[in-house]
Amino acid sequence: MKLNRAQTNEVKEETPKVKKSFPAWFFPIVISITLGVVILTLGILLPILLNDEFTEDANEQPYAIMKLSNGMEIRYEIWEKDCPIAATNFIYLANIGYFDGTIIYDASEDFVRFGGWQADGLHRGDSNTAFTDKITLPVASDDKNYNSNKFGYRLKEDTAHSGQKDDIGVLSFAYNRSATEFQISAKSNPSHAFDGGQWEIAPFGMVADSKSLNNIIALSQLDTHGSYSPTGHSFKAPAIGESLITITSVKVYKKYKAKWSNFSFIEYYKNGSTASESLQSWSTNKVKAGTEA
Repeated sequence: MKLNRAQTNEVKEETPKVKKSFPAWFFPIVISITLGVVILTLGILLPILLNDEFTEDANEQPYAIMKLSNGMEIRYEIWEKDCPIAATNFIYLANIGYFDGTIIYDASEDFVRFGGWQADGLHRGDSNTAFTDKITLPVASDDKNYNSNKFGYRLKEDTAHSGQKDDIGVLSFAYNRSATEFQISAKSNPSHAFDGGQWEIAPFGMVADSKSLNNIIALSQLDTHGSYSPTGHSFKAPAIGESLITITSVKVYKKYKAKWSNFSFIEYYKNGSTASESLQSWSTNKVKAGTEA
């Protein structure tokens, strides 16, 4: 029996169309593989693209980020170009983890201070041998002064920003006490008195944003742990309850690569072009870093 054209079309229309289908697991697996490739690629590329530990530009100022145990973060601009003595010392200490695990050991409405004291009363610079033993000598061991007190050196004052030492938010080091103690001004024209004496401070940095400044002011206004006196000094360490504020880490970024990728502090001290002008001798090396000079 021969079908006419109309009957043929009718048969075709009645023939069901077969649809291609994929198993239920197909698309979730494809999506998972795609996401995995994206995450893996980002994991490889982002650290490279975002890594700003070093810079090739000698004129670019580095910056530091201090993270605290109470969740605060404080960001500083470091004036290395203008204040190379103090800035080099600070960056060196940050690089070797000197500040990590120490506390904000003294605070008032004028300032907050840090630089070596631990909550257990040990000083990172000399009393904590577990830390100092890890600091290796980059030169021959005949440097007896460095062997006997690795953080007993003193620095001269950088003068480029001396006029800003009383500005709020300025980061300074106490060059007449030790090269490992630092102060951040929590208000303009702060008092620098300490135990009836006078701190000689040299500014070398400034907080980089308003959030950091607000955090410093907040630290200066916290209740203090008045009984904290590991050396007989009545330090007023800011605390939340009985918990002292610990520095989780201090990291420095945008360091000039030619200087910092293979930096040796002792070589800088002994052989740098301005070493005799920038660093004092080791004449005060018998004094521990955490005590009065």
